[in-house]
Amino acid sequence: MCADRRRWALVTGASAGLGRALAYRLARDGYDLLLLARRAERLEEIAADLHAGDALTPRVVAVPIDLTDTDTIIEVITTALAAATIDPGEIALVVNAAGSGAFGPFAEENATAMHRAIRLNIDAPAAIIRWAVPHLQARGGGTICNIASVAAFTPGPLMASYYAAKAWMLALGESLSEEVRGDDVHVVTCCPGPFASEFHEAAGIEGGRLGRLPTADRVAGTVMRSIRRGRVVAPVGAAATLWAVIGPRLPRRWSRRLIGAVQRRRSAPPPARLP
Repeated sequence: MCADRRRWALVTGASAGLGRALAYRLARDGYDLLLLARRAERLEEIAADLHAGDALTPRVVAVPIDLTDTDTIIEVITTALAAATIDPGEIALVVNAAGSGAFGPFAEENATAMHRAIRLNIDAPAAIIRWAVPHLQARGGGTICNIASVAAFTPGPLMASYYAAKAWMLALGESLSEEVRGDDVHVVTCCPGPFASEFHEAAGIEGGRLGRLPTADRVAGTVMRSIRRGRVVAPVGAAATLWAVIGPRLPRRWSRRLIGAVQRRRSAPPPARLP
C-alpha cells in the first residue's frame, strides 16, 4: 500500500443525524469524503460548509442517491468515483449510517414504507459491503463501520421491522469481521441508544417521551473512537453498554415483554396537564 495514497471515507445517510456528524468528524481527521444521501441540497451545503470551515478536508464529493433503489447503488457509486477520478482502492473507510424505522404494530405498517425500509436498512448496506470488501482487501486493509442500534440485542415489539433489521446488521458485522480478520480489514458494528435526530419524528415517536437525549455529535465521537480501536461490537453510551450485556441474557419472553411495555408507554396518550 502506498504511503502517500489518499484516504477516502464513504458515508451513507450523510445529510442529517449521525451520518452528518460523522462527516464533520472525519473531515477533522483528514479524510477525503464521499457523502451519499437522498437530499442533494443538504449534501451540497455540508460540502460547502466543510470547505469554508477550519476543519478543511482535501476533497468532498456529494453523491445524491436513493439508497432504496438497490439495483443502482453500485452503479451510482462507481460512476461518481470515475467522475471524480477516485480509485476505489483509495477508500479506507465505509460507514453505513443511513437507516429508518416505523413505530406501530407490524401488521398495520404501511407495506410500501416497510419494503423501502428493508431495502434501506438491509439491502443497501449489504450491496455496499459486498462491493467494498474486495477493494479493502486489495488495498491492504481498511474499515467498515455499520451503524446498528441498541435495538440489535433484543426483540422489539411495536418496532419489529427495525429491531429485526438491526439484529441482522449486528449478526452480519460479527460474522464478516471473522471472515476478513486475516486481511487487516476491520468490521465495526456500533450500537447506539436513542440520540437527538430526525429519526424519532420520522418513525412516529414523540421525542419528548424519550427524555433528554445525547447529541448526534456526541454519539459520533464515540463511534470514531470505536473505529480507531477496531471494536467488533461497540455499544454507544452507558445504557446501551449495560443492555448489551443484560438484554441477550434475559429469558427471551422477559426481554420481549419488557421492550413491549416500554414501547407501549411511548404510544400512550400524554397525561393531562393541570390548569
